[in-house]
Amino acid sequence: MLRPLLTLIVAGGAAWFGYDALRDGNLAVPGAPTAGIEQDAAPVEAAPQEAAEAPAGEMTGDPAREFRRALGGASEQARELFKLGEKKSRNVPDILNQQRKMGDRLAEIDALIASGSLPPELQPAIDAYTSGSADVREAISDAQAGFTHLDWDRVKRATEQLGRGLESLSNAAALAGN
Repeated sequence: MLRPLLTLIVAGGAAWFGYDALRDGNLAVPGAPTAGIEQDAAPVEAAPQEAAEAPAGEMTGDPAREFRRALGGASEQARELFKLGEKKSRNVPDILNQQRKMGDRLAEIDALIASGSLPPELQPAIDAYTSGSADVREAISDAQAGFTHLDWDRVKRATEQLGRGLESLSNAAALAGN
């Protein structure tokens, strides 16, 4: 009974105090002095790890090599997301960011598979990926629903399912030769 009430209070307070402006990056409070605050600060550069990664969908010309690279990246991304679940992180913005990255990686692999340009010897890896990606997608959906309803048992089950998906993605990467 207390959690729904607390959620309602927090949500109402966020709306009252202009959460949309904060979410959109507009941290200025109307009427507040802005002396000493740079309004046009330079954009923040991407983290070195993210900058080193090839953007999703950028091909090198060898679909099998791209598939292996993307599969290894998806496996690592699933591992990062699984770690957040294991430590019972409640950092929703970080979790949503990791889930978005996971979705981007899965979409990249889906596009490679749909292109029909992968060699037949990668079929066992494709099959393992298909199973793992289904588990990962369902786990992400269930975790989001669990967070929305403050259903931590559902989030726990989603984390377990994500672990199964991670295992399948890791197996797919191994089958592909990573």
